[in-house]
Amino acid sequence: MSHGAAEFDTGSAPPRRFPIGLCYGAFAVSGFAGLVYESIWSRYLQTFLGAEAYAQALVLGLFLGGMAGGAWLAARHSRRLRRPLLAYGIVELALAAFALGFHGVFESAVDWTFASVAPALPAPWAVAAWKWTLASALILPQCVLLGATFPLLAGGVIRHGAGGSGRALGWLYFANGAGGAVGVLANGFLLVPLLGLPNCVVVAGTLNAVAGAMAWGGGRLLGADAPRPATLAGRPFRWRGFCLVVAAATGAASLVYELAWIRLLNLVLGSSTHTFELMLSAFVGGLAIGGFWIRGRADRLADPLRALAYVQLAMGALALLTLLFYKRLFVAMQWLLDALAHSAPGYALFLAGSHALALAVMLPATVCAGMTLPLLTKYQLAAGGGERVIGRTYAANTAGAIVAILATMHWLLPQLGIKGAMLVGAGVDLALGVALLWRAPVALRLGAGAFAAGLVGAAWAAPAFDARILNSGVFAGGAPTPAAADERDILFYRHGKTATVGVTRTPLDDGATLLGFSTNGKGNGALLLDAPAPRASPDEPSFGLLGLLPLLVKPDAERAACIGLGTGLSAHYLLGSPRLTALDVIEMEPATIDAARLFAARTGRVFEDPRVAFHRADARTFFRGPQGAEKRYDVVLSQPSNVWMPGVANLFTEQFYANLGEALADDGLLVQWMQLYAADEPMVFSVLAALGRHFADYRLYLATSGDLLIVAAKRGPVPSALSHAVAWPALADAWPRVGVRGLRDLALRWVGDRAQVEPAIALAGVAANSDFRPLLENRALRAFYRRERYAAFGYWADAFGYPLLAHLADRDLPTGDAPVTELSLLPRSLVAAEAQRLLMALESAGAPAVAASTQEAELPRFGALLPFDEWLALLDAAPCEGFALAGWDRFLPWFVRTAGANLSAVEFAAVWKGLNALECAAQLRARDEALHDFVGAALTRDYALAAKLGQTLLAERNPARRPFVAVATAAAHRRLGDDDALREIIERIEPPTPPGLREALTLIAAHTVRP
Repeated sequence: MSHGAAEFDTGSAPPRRFPIGLCYGAFAVSGFAGLVYESIWSRYLQTFLGAEAYAQALVLGLFLGGMAGGAWLAARHSRRLRRPLLAYGIVELALAAFALGFHGVFESAVDWTFASVAPALPAPWAVAAWKWTLASALILPQCVLLGATFPLLAGGVIRHGAGGSGRALGWLYFANGAGGAVGVLANGFLLVPLLGLPNCVVVAGTLNAVAGAMAWGGGRLLGADAPRPATLAGRPFRWRGFCLVVAAATGAASLVYELAWIRLLNLVLGSSTHTFELMLSAFVGGLAIGGFWIRGRADRLADPLRALAYVQLAMGALALLTLLFYKRLFVAMQWLLDALAHSAPGYALFLAGSHALALAVMLPATVCAGMTLPLLTKYQLAAGGGERVIGRTYAANTAGAIVAILATMHWLLPQLGIKGAMLVGAGVDLALGVALLWRAPVALRLGAGAFAAGLVGAAWAAPAFDARILNSGVFAGGAPTPAAADERDILFYRHGKTATVGVTRTPLDDGATLLGFSTNGKGNGALLLDAPAPRASPDEPSFGLLGLLPLLVKPDAERAACIGLGTGLSAHYLLGSPRLTALDVIEMEPATIDAARLFAARTGRVFEDPRVAFHRADARTFFRGPQGAEKRYDVVLSQPSNVWMPGVANLFTEQFYANLGEALADDGLLVQWMQLYAADEPMVFSVLAALGRHFADYRLYLATSGDLLIVAAKRGPVPSALSHAVAWPALADAWPRVGVRGLRDLALRWVGDRAQVEPAIALAGVAANSDFRPLLENRALRAFYRRERYAAFGYWADAFGYPLLAHLADRDLPTGDAPVTELSLLPRSLVAAEAQRLLMALESAGAPAVAASTQEAELPRFGALLPFDEWLALLDAAPCEGFALAGWDRFLPWFVRTAGANLSAVEFAAVWKGLNALECAAQLRARDEALHDFVGAALTRDYALAAKLGQTLLAERNPARRPFVAVATAAAHRRLGDDDALREIIERIEPPTPPGLREALTLIAAHTVRP
């Protein structure tokens, strides 16, 4: 009889061969489902509780606490069960039943809370207490059931004498961990994108039913009750309490490692939902490998506790070893990004490489962690502790993990940093290793103690982590090499409760200073200090205009809120309004507020103005709670971080927009920033579709070519912009920095209203981004890695020189406004400035030449022959000579691209008249009469003539003319209601097409008169 079988009086042998593989398979399936639950429940509860650190801790605490409680209950009562395998099957089937009803119950409970319960409660703390209680009630029963599965299945397997208990426990830990590791990846990369959260829960429940059926079938195959343990209650043994302390302590140390490693790897791999799933899979997979390795060895060990001591010492040492090589992780990531193409295959290899880096960090120590519970449980069973020690040990281990989560998130990481947290975890494991050698010879104990003390001392004395390396943002293209890092000074670096926040200072050659703000290593904004007023950093036009735009659209706004602080520039500019009476700044991470104070030289009003109130809260919970829901804001600014970072995509869902709408006044506005870099069409359209479900209208502006600003009105159309705020003294230096001195500048940034964009969304068939179908989050990391950029808005506004959006909206550029501000980050503004100077030169034949541009950079050339300003200088003296030098055939296409979409219809008519009034006009027209006449008809809005001439030109298949001709002809047919001709034009365009042509024609098709 094997060593394990001797622990139980099995009586007679089972009547049939025990189906051990069926039980291990059931537990693998159960592990897969369990990790799906953990991920999906976290997403559900974060939409209800928010993403604050306390809420995150609660979600994890509920999951682990419920499992601990379930394990303890199973341990307490399993000795009275005649068929533990059948009991396990019943538990799995109960989990399946809970899963089938979870989504409906969750939605009903949340709606009831905010509609009825929360308004009746007396204070915010009471609302929070109720929400946490309800969240516990929603998932705690299932967590308890999950916790009961391991003790029941392990007890059943061991009772039936399926090899030694150590082997059985190792196999079970391996099966469950392997299923969980696969479940994490399958859920994040396959199930959620394809099925959405509600169906993922159903899939997990179905798997529970499968696992239950497998165990039930295994129990039925036996045909008899399970053999009863010889001592149902177990007999007391000397070190029972000590073993539970060891289980709790090693569980705590393992969770400290996990959280510290995740924070470190966030800075290497990038802080995204998918990279977190890769890290979690690596951690759980390491535990599974540890269980697999120990499965065949535990029963042959004469002293499992001494083996456990060696494992604990090895685990502590291996964990500390990761601290020595942290810089190599950043260098490896840089090499990986340099070596791989930014393509679909490259993305797959990037994910594989990221997983490999996570495994390199986590695997050695987590393999050791996977051995601890099988060894500890094996020792207690051999010592006569009885079947109940299985559940008690598992429960104690989970309880230790709960304590570690709270301590690490709220004390170890914020106070000690990553290195300090790892030292604490390793110190616990090393101390356990020394303590477990209490029965070993003195020399061995002293040697182990010296080994542990030496390791901790050496690690403590080693240099601190280099904040410049940690803050390099290598995953986003930053360079972690010392030479690159030395260019930056670290002014602020803190591991906060929810993120790592940094501020860097980079001196510039002209004496100015660039202050950069980062979250988890990713730059989230930068401001120039000591620079002339018109000069700005690349981020200022976006986040500055975000704060200024509501003052143009709604200058009478009195009460406002700002989601996310960042550098504080948006809030600072918004506070420049003399009519604003209150501004609530909602910032989840306290470290961000402290870091933003370093930008006070440019953002002082945020910290000095008594109208400002800071709220350390999650925006989702703030606007549904009593603090935000009752204020009825006139304006809400939203400037979250990049959407691929965890939790950010939740601020772009239809559920959040519904909640936000309730917090706005009836005439209130939402002004939101969204990135167009690292984004594709489905991502952008899904956000606008979600917004359109809860806001009556929206208007889109480009702050730069990669930054979109959305102005959404709760009721009615978005108001027209007024220029009153431009004259407010407090904002005198703000407008030049963002490149908006008047309404014409703003009009050049306009890229559509809901009326123009919504048909394109409908044609594309993109669903609204939702809490329960998170399209944005699922696609964000891929778009980020592949360096995608959604550029269609720019193509729509200036479609190869044709004013397509103006055509669709019957809207024109304002005239008589201030000269166009040239902003290098917005190429259209440079071209529009040329168009204005061209207008001045050609309004009448022989007009004097205008002054050259103030831009230092060389202006675009037409025909690659004659600089624009040189040609203007020839207009007065010898205009025809200028055309001869430039070439009319080169000038006319350039003229269309410059003036067509960047002048109003009246202005273009004046330019066209001036051009055709030149002495050589007839000669020039004769060189390309067809194109000349088509340009005049298309841009002076003679749609019938443009449609006729355009068909002739398209038949010539001239690739140089084709984009403008195709767009203008299609637009003319659309205006004439000739949808068949329009479709024919679209079908005639064959790839390859120039960038923007397909997007422009698709937009026209979306606006056809007949479907």
